[in-house]
Amino acid sequence: GEGSNNGIHVYGAVINNNTIMMDGNNHQRVRGIWGSGEIVNNTINLINSSSDNYLPGNESQSAAIWVENANYISSTVTGNDLTYNNKSYGIIARDLEGVAEMANNTLTGTSDRWAIYLYNSSDVNVHDNVIDASDRGIRIQSTGAVISRNLIQTGGRAVEFTSQSGTQLNSNTIIGSGSADYGVHISVNSGPDIFNN
Repeated sequence: GEGSNNGIHVYGAVINNNTIMMDGNNHQRVRGIWGSGEIVNNTINLINSSSDNYLPGNESQSAAIWVENANYISSTVTGNDLTYNNKSYGIIARDLEGVAEMANNTLTGTSDRWAIYLYNSSDVNVHDNVIDASDRGIRIQSTGAVISRNLIQTGGRAVEFTSQSGTQLNSNTIIGSGSADYGVHISVNSGPDIFNN
């Protein structure tokens, strides 16, 4: 397929209490919400996305929520109920300046992509989320992040820090199922403090 299909695309806004169902039929990129600001209490169901792109560096991925920096506006993603499948992500956050928060979200995924992917951002707090993913949990790449008090149940890798990422991983419950490989994987000059998991 070609092109993109977006539910809501806006920067620096309050995006609150929406129900979005997206069918990615014949679209290369599908996003329920794409932008920045306060993304709060939304329900998003993303199905049939077809992007073969894996890393968020090339901007062609499908995600229930895609958060990126625009005009240095801080972003908050809280209280959302996200369902994603096929080749899509739950949340992608990239190129964020300042403090960003992702809290109290429920992510349910039957995808070979990450539930939460943090990329090239400075200060992200991810806490009190519930992740039930058939494959991957949270990936932190080139990002300073505090990951705390999350319930992460995956059939693959639960948490990965890579490319000079870090800060802290604490007080999370990590449950592996099926063919899960690593609870926590750290590589490429990353060095978070890890305790009480």
